Amino acid sequence: MPNKFLSLFALVLFCSPLSAAEEVVALRIETPPQIDGLLSEDIWQTATAYEAFVTTDPVNGLPASEKTVAYVAYDADNLYFAFRCLDSQPQSVTASMTKRDNIFTEDKVGVFLDLYHDQQSSTGFMVNPLGVQEDVVTNEQFESEASEDFVWYSAGVQHDEGYDVEIRIPLKSIRYPAGDVVTMGIGFRRRIVRLSEWDSYPAVSRDNGTVLRQFATVDFRDLAYRRTLEFLPAVTHSYTDAGGVTEQDPNVGLTAKMSLSPSFLLDATVYPDFNQVEADASQVEFNQRSAVIYDEKRPFFLEGTEHLFVSGVGGYNNSHVPVVIHTRKIVDPIVGLKLTGRPGKSHVISAMAALDRSPKTLENRSENAQFGIVRYKKLLNDDSYVGAVATTRELGNDYSRAFGADSRFRLSNTTSIQCDLLGSRIQNGGGTVTKGYASDVVFRYYTDLYQGDISFNTTSRNFDLATGFIERQGIRSVNAGMERTLYPSIKFFKTLKPAYWGRISKDLFYDLSETSHKFFLSFEMPRLTEFFGNYRRENEIFSGLKFDRSGWEMFCSSRPLKQFRTSLFFKQAGKPFFDPSNPYQGDEQVIQSETTFQPTTNLAIEGTATRVKFNERATGNEVYKIHIYRGKATYQANKYLLFRVIGEYNDADKQVTTDFLASFTYIPGTVCHIGYGSLYEKPDASGGQIVDLSYQRIRRSFFVKAAYNWRL
Repeated sequence: MPNKFLSLFALVLFCSPLSAAEEVVALRIETPPQIDGLLSEDIWQTATAYEAFVTTDPVNGLPASEKTVAYVAYDADNLYFAFRCLDSQPQSVTASMTKRDNIFTEDKVGVFLDLYHDQQSSTGFMVNPLGVQEDVVTNEQFESEASEDFVWYSAGVQHDEGYDVEIRIPLKSIRYPAGDVVTMGIGFRRRIVRLSEWDSYPAVSRDNGTVLRQFATVDFRDLAYRRTLEFLPAVTHSYTDAGGVTEQDPNVGLTAKMSLSPSFLLDATVYPDFNQVEADASQVEFNQRSAVIYDEKRPFFLEGTEHLFVSGVGGYNNSHVPVVIHTRKIVDPIVGLKLTGRPGKSHVISAMAALDRSPKTLENRSENAQFGIVRYKKLLNDDSYVGAVATTRELGNDYSRAFGADSRFRLSNTTSIQCDLLGSRIQNGGGTVTKGYASDVVFRYYTDLYQGDISFNTTSRNFDLATGFIERQGIRSVNAGMERTLYPSIKFFKTLKPAYWGRISKDLFYDLSETSHKFFLSFEMPRLTEFFGNYRRENEIFSGLKFDRSGWEMFCSSRPLKQFRTSLFFKQAGKPFFDPSNPYQGDEQVIQSETTFQPTTNLAIEGTATRVKFNERATGNEVYKIHIYRGKATYQANKYLLFRVIGEYNDADKQVTTDFLASFTYIPGTVCHIGYGSLYEKPDASGGQIVDLSYQRIRRSFFVKAAYNWRL
């Protein structure tokens, strides 16, 4: 038996690639094309045309509904791509002049590069018909893992037959292996909004494994390595007036980047300005079992961090698995240092250190917090790997440290297994040390018709992460789910997907069991119209008591017109009142709607309304009802300059906020922002006092920021 196990393990580790990739030929040029969206240069008449695009989503493997032609060229310093996107209904092409990375629901086309041809991640460069950019980093399943802002150039032109796009990617903006011949994986993608269709070249299918394993290959010869050196000085000044108490906060910071080799990048920052230009939209944070987390938006923590993520997804919709690294735990850094790269073809190292002053400002501590993160991955064949991770947060004599290993093994085209094992060691005041662990094993089976997984995960009672996020400690679960993709004969429906997901768990604090059974149904239609619904029979342990979580929810979204898109979410389900000293059974109702209206190419008006209501089940009494309304109007004068106004009302706090912004972004890092914001609050009339019940301004603030990306 041991010999059989070792043989299987060796087969998993060292099996040869399961399929041969197509080849894309890039044209070597001496005279660069002008990036204007016009494909009239001789380069694009000479370069090899790739036009055998097929559908990938929602239906896989059909000839593309509209013709797309892609071209590739390069010189010693840049990669060039061009696309001719024909459309039988050019007037229906959806595009707007909007800010960078805001073209999610628009027609677009672009290229994804597996820069190291290791099937672990890809970097995507997408452009809408007006030349607006979107860049993204994906994992091996082609799921977005990070949103980086690279420096690259693009242009788009609409015409009577569709639209054309040109792209230039400077080699100094990306990391790639050294050598006379650099081989990358490559895939082209196009989205057609009115058909809810994604097309790609080459053809990809879940029956043949992950998307990155099916990319074509492209060779670039004799690329010139020029050491990247960037300095990003930034000057920020803010003025705040809160109840007559004024505060001015000038800040001068510097961020620097240096490539140590084509595949190694060192980032450093001193006194960075990490204030977000747009504040996070309010979420309902009342009566939550765990803290609400917000997405990372700060550039220093987004760039080059895709390999910081640890495997182990815990099955469909399983939130019990800890998030090992969530960089928003570094709240207010003074200094940051980051190293990412590859000491060899099959080795990946990512490391980060930061000094955070938030304990002084938020926790009334005398020390700064020290953060450290180290991540290593050894790449195996296909998309398999083994990895290790270590994190720490030091604050005076207190510390929180975590360490562990993770892995993914490709068993066949359609099956893989992922696992991780983590340990933590915590010391808080008085020298008391607590230890904990977390583990996760996931078996996945993915084809075009069936997607399923089985997982086993445990988070011990004392496991904790100061650098990550844990929704729940002291829980052990077994999870299983399966989804079936159907292609109805009714043309109006693109796909129909019934699914089931179940979980059996044990609360390790109280040695009590809980269960969850969820039944899903979703379908897709043209014009980005989607419907998703589920019914669940579920319970949950809290403070030693079992509470009902059964209920149903639905979500639908659509873009019926070029100028209009909308979505609606509704949930009605049981929920405990999360008061450890006095929990009780309740029922929660959530309604949220979002609408965007674009009367012109340059103007977008967005509105969001959220209503959350909670009743005590035994009495029917209303415990709380919260409304949040948010409106945003953005005028994008061109790709670089925008003006925006935001207003938000939150009746839980009886507050109204307003924000005004003028923003100019030439390239990532070269920016100028001017903003003004106000906070209004309604006075509390309790106590019988006669007061002015109109909203009073309690704070106003003004800020200006200027930064320049100096690239040498």
